[in-house]
Amino acid sequence: MIKILIADDMGDTRDLIKQLLTLNHDHYEVVGEAANGEEAIQQVGKLNPDLVLMDINMPVLNGLEATEAITTQYPNVDVIIMSVQAETEYLRTAMLSGAKGYLIKPVDETEMIDMIEKTYERRQHLQPLHLEQKPVEGRVVSFYAFKGGVGKTLLALNTSIILADKQKKKVLLMDLDLHFGDVALMVNKHLEKNILDFVDDGSDVDQLDQYVYNYSPNMDILFAPLSPEGAEYVSKGTIESVIEKALTLYDYIVLDTGVNFEEHTLYALDKSDIIYMVTSMEMTGIKNSKLGLKVMDSLNYAEEKVKIVLNRVEEKFGVHKTDVEKLFEKSIHMALPESKKEALMSINKGEALASSKSGKQSKLYKTLVKWVKEIVRD
Repeated sequence: MIKILIADDMGDTRDLIKQLLTLNHDHYEVVGEAANGEEAIQQVGKLNPDLVLMDINMPVLNGLEATEAITTQYPNVDVIIMSVQAETEYLRTAMLSGAKGYLIKPVDETEMIDMIEKTYERRQHLQPLHLEQKPVEGRVVSFYAFKGGVGKTLLALNTSIILADKQKKKVLLMDLDLHFGDVALMVNKHLEKNILDFVDDGSDVDQLDQYVYNYSPNMDILFAPLSPEGAEYVSKGTIESVIEKALTLYDYIVLDTGVNFEEHTLYALDKSDIIYMVTSMEMTGIKNSKLGLKVMDSLNYAEEKVKIVLNRVEEKFGVHKTDVEKLFEKSIHMALPESKKEALMSINKGEALASSKSGKQSKLYKTLVKWVKEIVRD
């Protein structure tokens, strides 16, 4: 049984959620209710639930304050925030408070059950309670950043190319920044099919090969929608089915994630064997990455799953690698040299470093080739 506490200042809402949890599901037990954040904290101490469904706006103490208190005082209790606010910034704030998920009100039963099970699975290190497991062969590698402009997409693209060309691995690069994906820009392929075409055509995952762009003999790319509004039509379920299918077809699925904690991004991070948290030497990037690591900790990821990649290392600007390690209290997995001229030329021409003669002369490319050998060995 999964023991759940419901915290919401509206009694009708609490009753509805309780019905959704207990009428059609026999492995949930609602152990208590709370009408404000302060009461929620007290009830957690008394009832020791596995999980709290927490409204974001409540009297006395709001849901974010209560979540931070609960996750600090009771680290074995997970919190899922509920809110009528769908903006990404609210989700980001909730995750920084220690929440493991974010549900939009009015709560959809299927989405709520799915998030509860995934959250509980993550805590227990079990497989999902309701999904039949499929045999997988490939590995999932994600590139994530808590701040844009640190070179995440450039690294994801060139790492994929090197995996395919130098290590002879079958690779799928997925642009999961569904709102503002730049992979198509970086390879100058704006008119190719993308994941929104897959959705619009109502295609089955067995037809996935019709929607990927064959970049090289061993590498395919699945592009993000051309415009931000297209992201609204790509569900988490679509992302799940595509990745599950890809795992049976490719040695590596490289995910270039968005700078967010939206539902499909959380799924991608959960599914990843390795998460490369990319940051740069600027203090703003370092500050945001430290916040990102806090969220990764709150998601109960093993320390070895999340690896810090320090991009654009140039110590003459006053910040040293050892300084960053002290701030993160975590070792730097890979330090990549500054190659500003070559990187800008690559982006502006729409030609990857790893695919151009001049790019292959850069210190960054040569360092990436050595790094990819380590990725394959891991």
